[in-house]
Amino acid sequence: MMIGLALGNAGQAQVVSVPDAICEADTGVVRKKGEASGFGMSNRLYTGYRSGWTALDQLDMMYSREKWDVAGSVTVSDVYRTDRKITTRSSGMGRGWSQNSQLLSEGREENFSALFTANYRPDSDRSMGVRYSLERMPGHSNEYFIISNVQTADTTYEVSLLGGTPFEQSTRQELDFYYNGKMGEWRMTVDAGMLWNGERKAIDILGDIKDVNGLRDEEFNALNRINGRLYAARLLLARPLWGGTVSFGGEYTYGSYRNRYQNRQALLEDANVRTGENTAVAFVDYDRDFGKLKAKAGLRYEHVEGRYYDWGERIAEYDHRYDHVFPTASLAWPFGKVKMQVAYNMGIVYPLYSQLCAVTVYNSRYLYKEGNPLLRPSLRHRVALEAAYRWLHFNTEYLHIRDGIMGNSRSYSAETPYVTVSAPVNAPARDQLSATLVVSPVIGIWSPGLSLRCSKQWFALATSKGKIKLNKPISTLNWVNNLELPFGVRLNAEVMLNTDGHSVNYFFKKPRWYTQAGISKSFLKGNMNVQLQVTDLFNSNDPDVAVYYSDVRSMENDDTARRTFHLTLRYSFNSTRSKYQGKGAGGVQKRRM
Repeated sequence: MMIGLALGNAGQAQVVSVPDAICEADTGVVRKKGEASGFGMSNRLYTGYRSGWTALDQLDMMYSREKWDVAGSVTVSDVYRTDRKITTRSSGMGRGWSQNSQLLSEGREENFSALFTANYRPDSDRSMGVRYSLERMPGHSNEYFIISNVQTADTTYEVSLLGGTPFEQSTRQELDFYYNGKMGEWRMTVDAGMLWNGERKAIDILGDIKDVNGLRDEEFNALNRINGRLYAARLLLARPLWGGTVSFGGEYTYGSYRNRYQNRQALLEDANVRTGENTAVAFVDYDRDFGKLKAKAGLRYEHVEGRYYDWGERIAEYDHRYDHVFPTASLAWPFGKVKMQVAYNMGIVYPLYSQLCAVTVYNSRYLYKEGNPLLRPSLRHRVALEAAYRWLHFNTEYLHIRDGIMGNSRSYSAETPYVTVSAPVNAPARDQLSATLVVSPVIGIWSPGLSLRCSKQWFALATSKGKIKLNKPISTLNWVNNLELPFGVRLNAEVMLNTDGHSVNYFFKKPRWYTQAGISKSFLKGNMNVQLQVTDLFNSNDPDVAVYYSDVRSMENDDTARRTFHLTLRYSFNSTRSKYQGKGAGGVQKRRM
């Protein structure tokens, strides 16, 4: 039994679920009995405007005949991106440095993606299939200007105007297989998958710098190449046992990630590092009903070994090995007409592969970014209580997070304290308590929804000015309205309000609010739909954020225009959802790529 909380924009009404010890992968979709066979298609055409135009076209096609199901999808997009920010960084080193920058950027990003699935089901007890996906970014070109003013406690140190033209390309491919079978009371699922990805990032910077020595030119050129690959396999067995169901199995994943960096001016060291990991997982899950009480418990064991290489030479001090056992348990029961559930689980969040590479990358004259090969995974304990009664939903949860991963900044050196280095670090232990109430009745043609969420953390951070407490709670109020009118017309409107407060080492300095509104109309017996939407209608969702680090304090005000107009046209003919039932292998490790 799972109680889900959903309200309009799912990002606002937190969905709380109890993860199994088995795997977090999504469940495959099976076509329902009676759904149409033969050829079907659907098309989504989208255009949006926010200071510039964005366009997307997605075509889905599917064909089903008796035991076979084949589907494919192609998506192309041309995305406009713009950014306007004012950033202030201050350091306690030396005489007390501060740096103020204004960023103006504009660019376009081209994307192409394709998906193919084939599924074969010889009988009701067996099915198998293959899935291939390609994501290609042929080019993301950008042009930006940064105006900066660097000061000491008593005077201006330098003023600069720098312009950059970064260019990025990337390709990501995935190939997955699955088999589902049943033999007697046993159910077996086998998944296997492979991933390959590659990125190429080039940057050219030119500008002028004026300091006490006069005016001089600044130039920087760099190339960053990243390649990753991953192979995974997963086996799941399940059968009835003692009035319930037991599930157990294992998963193996191998991942390799290489990061190469070159800069012509030799301002930063060239790098060629590779990190590889072997992950072995074993899990067992048992669930059973005791009358109206539904119980579930499980264990998951993970063994991870990682190796680190710099220019082909193994660096033993950066190797890592982890062994963890993660329990999970839940109870669900009705209390009169109220559905209730209590759950506990322990989980882990591993660093991204890029975060483990000790490569220092030039972001601007005043900001470098680097990885941290000594970064540890983050462990989390979670206890949750949920209750649902008709259109009332409530949940509360407590989190204890150890070795949480957060960004940290420090001054590059005593000689250049105005240069900031940003890198991921393990944060001190943090506790967090949150509660969410959702009210979502249906009143005739009106479907309103009101969500109220409050979250408070207990977190202290050591800085150059001593230990500070970041404990101010944050509340979010979300009000969604949907009206179903005659002739296939639907109206929707949403208002969201966020208060100021702390989230990890971020301080949102002022409340902010957000509105959106839209109208949609269906045609051709529901096969065609046109939707017009406006998000951030009043340009009010402007974050004003202060970020606290061990040595550097950063404040950022995003002045980017956020009001966006969206127009979407959808058309479908005999469209159905795929029968592909693969759950995938190595999902957690794939996301780290």
